[in-house]
Parts: sequence; C-alpha cells; structure tokens
Amino acid sequence: MTEAVKYAFDELNIDVLSIYHRPANIRSQRVIEKCGFKYEGILRQANKVYDGQIFDDVCYSMLKPEYYI
Repeated sequence: MTEAVKYAFDELNIDVLSIYHRPANIRSQRVIEKCGFKYEGILRQANKVYDGQIFDDVCYSMLKPEYYI
C-alpha cells in the first residue's frame, strides 16, 4: 500500500487521499494507520453491498504535505 500512496502523490499529483474500511476489519485498520493515514470518523450506514446489507465505513485521510514529513 505504501507504493500506491507514493504513486498517488508523486505521479498522479493528488493532494488528498481518503480510505475506508469496515469497523470490524482490524487488519485493514492497522495497515492504514501504519501508512500514516489520520482517522477522520465513521460514516454511518454508508456502504450497501450486493446482497442489500448496509455497513458503516471507518474513514481515514492523508494530505500530500503529511506524506512528506
């Protein structure tokens, strides 16, 4: 994932990245936090999947200047 973040900021010249995971997915949370993303909050009932179930999303973001610190 670190390569994807670097590519987004360096090659695509993106200013901000956001990423989401389901609250129960602790492994994704760890990877996201290790990459330096900052916790933004929970989007309640934000994700409806193919079978009609609705889930919350945990939201993180990173600004381009934060990546280069």
